[in-house]
Amino acid sequence: MGTGPATHLSTEYNAYSLLLMSPYTSIKDVSRSLFGRFSFMITPLVYERFRNIDSIQHSRCPVFFLHGMKDKLIPHSHSIELNNVCSSVSFLHMPKEMDHNVFDFDEDLIKPFKEFLKKIDDSIASEARRAAKGQAAVEKKLKTLIKIDDSHVSYRDGPNSLKAARNNNADENGSNEAESSEEEEDN
Repeated sequence: MGTGPATHLSTEYNAYSLLLMSPYTSIKDVSRSLFGRFSFMITPLVYERFRNIDSIQHSRCPVFFLHGMKDKLIPHSHSIELNNVCSSVSFLHMPKEMDHNVFDFDEDLIKPFKEFLKKIDDSIASEARRAAKGQAAVEKKLKTLIKIDDSHVSYRDGPNSLKAARNNNADENGSNEAESSEEEEDN
């Protein structure tokens, strides 16, 4: 699948990751780079359905960019620009000897992409651990949440915090309701 449709789909669906090999910012930009000073005659005629430069900003998954430094069809500057505007986690790999069609499958693609996927896995696992710890802390706080009135909420940190919270509430309201309720609790 081409980078245009793949990038578009990454904005519509939740994929685990997106690998873009020699992506372009837009077809018109490719036309400009290919035809140089004569592009003014051809570029206006080019139909542009997928503008990766716009779509990548809405990608919903981590993105791996692979672009050869010797690519003469689509300059590697396209991948640099896409990586710079990508809204999600991204990684840019630019092998020095790779062109648009010739590359070392294992060294240029498989190993770097595998490393990228491992980083994603590690990040997801780390986030899950943080979320689990955070959820446990939230649940603990919810168990100790005491509602004083509609405008004040206090957390019970120890046996005296309920009395302190009620006393603070009474001081703010200028009443002795807190003292009378404390006496009822003591009895």
